[in-house]
Amino acid sequence: MTNDGKYAVTSSEGEWQPGSNDQVLKNYLGIIDLEEMAEVETDLLFKLYQYIFEQDLPSSLNPEIIQCWHRWWLGNVYPWAGQLRSVNMSKPSIDFAAAKYVAKLFDDFSSNYLAHYNNLP
Repeated sequence: MTNDGKYAVTSSEGEWQPGSNDQVLKNYLGIIDLEEMAEVETDLLFKLYQYIFEQDLPSSLNPEIIQCWHRWWLGNVYPWAGQLRSVNMSKPSIDFAAAKYVAKLFDDFSSNYLAHYNNLP
């Protein structure tokens, strides 16, 4: 599927926000403007960074923490926040990993990288 918006979704699971002209993924906030959604996501990411790095840095990293952070970041925006992606997606000039490989790639990331961060200060 070709799309000039933020994401191109190639599955029946991908839903667009009504009124967004297939530019913004369906969201709890009813946002239909691509720039407004980018601003909301960026602001929420900054708040997550503040929380993690200024107040509550965990003593270890694991897949559950990463998924929890994702849910904290976007859980008030998207119903799928914190879940492993089950649809194929892309952005202009960027193809994301195929959905069927996401769980395996996440497991590999966990064992090859996150496992090295089990004793954070």
